[in-house]
Amino acid sequence: MDYNEMNEIASENGLQFVETTVGFNGYPQNVKGAIIGFDDFAEAEALSKETGLRLEVISKKDGWQLWYRNGNTANGPLKITEEDFGDDFRFIDNEENFYENEIKPFLDDFDNIDDLMEFLEDKKSIEDELCTLEENDVVVTCNGKYYDTINTRPMRFDHNGKSWAIALMQ
Repeated sequence: MDYNEMNEIASENGLQFVETTVGFNGYPQNVKGAIIGFDDFAEAEALSKETGLRLEVISKKDGWQLWYRNGNTANGPLKITEEDFGDDFRFIDNEENFYENEIKPFLDDFDNIDDLMEFLEDKKSIEDELCTLEENDVVVTCNGKYYDTINTRPMRFDHNGKSWAIALMQ
């Protein structure tokens, strides 16, 4: 399948055609096309069966023109964990016991009302986000403060200057 055919498949399905390399530094080497932009894994799997293209995980660093491929077969959506973020980050996935675990044990740690209020405002923003979670979503905190709300099973993930995506490849 050539670039034009893959580009046409991407266009017809509202997806994105990208170029990939085997050069680990993003340098053009054995350049091939890929299709990304899927809403979920079922959509990618169906198009894979229809076109005969295989599913693979590709990655890219900010500033690279090309995505990097290394033959990692994708058997499902990406799996994002706390380890992908670092030591200061935590995932919270439900509201149950939030007060008991995240607020109550720390209430005696404050010497003045201003610091206590700042702490409670931070925790309130986390609790507000917890109320909006959908399947596979988590609230990400950094040093106890709200950082982001993410899907832990996405088809594409961008963080800290790097991106990963599930792609259809030849």
